[in-house]
Amino acid sequence: MKILVLGSKGQLGRCLRDQLCRTKNKVVYASRNEIDIGDLLNTQKIIRELKPEVIVNAAAYTAVDIAEVELWWFVVFSLVEKAVQPLL
Repeated sequence: MKILVLGSKGQLGRCLRDQLCRTKNKVVYASRNEIDIGDLLNTQKIIRELKPEVIVNAAAYTAVDIAEVELWWFVVFSLVEKAVQPLL
């Protein structure tokens, strides 16, 4: 199975790498440098090119104090949903 892990350099992404390396799955790890989930069109393009069977969104916004007053991070996660939806 081909798996795409977004947010691979974060805490959850690193934990997933530790676990998924023990499987026979082909895993593509992408940090923000490889796939910026805030860029809807580029995210869709890369997902189409990679053709993963599973996408794990482990991207996170860890500045909790700022996240409480800024809603833009919610918008970014909504963009990920919109990027993936046409591919289903």
